[in-house]
Amino acid sequence: MKIMTGIDLHSNNALCGLMDESGRRLVHKKLPCELPAILERLEPYKDRIATVANRYLAWAFVEAAHFACRYDERCRRFYDRKAKQTNPIIATKALACKLAKAAWHVMQADVPFDADRVFGPGGKNDFGETGREPAKGSGRTSPQD
Repeated sequence: MKIMTGIDLHSNNALCGLMDESGRRLVHKKLPCELPAILERLEPYKDRIATVANRYLAWAFVEAAHFACRYDERCRRFYDRKAKQTNPIIATKALACKLAKAAWHVMQADVPFDADRVFGPGGKNDFGETGREPAKGSGRTSPQD
């Protein structure tokens, strides 16, 4: 039996819903916006929702990657570099994968999001991803202090 899941997170509460194939509600509950409370409520259904939920979770992280690429400079640099190496679809999936791993770390270790941990420390001289000064004759000059 397939189960459809939905979790709507707000600032102070989360709405959690589970429906089976026939459209019958199995769970429809307002919970505190805390991961342990949500996971505890979904625990009895985890073996049935794992395969169905992965598709929707992947879609959600791809959407998050699109927004992160649009509004965050570090995400945009990572995306541009990856798109130049492969293609835009692979670059979007790679950024979504980075965001998913960061989200897992934030929830598992109960720490705030740290962009330096995800994308590496940003160089103060803005020499790109490596942080190294370009070689002589490469066309880029080093910034003057």
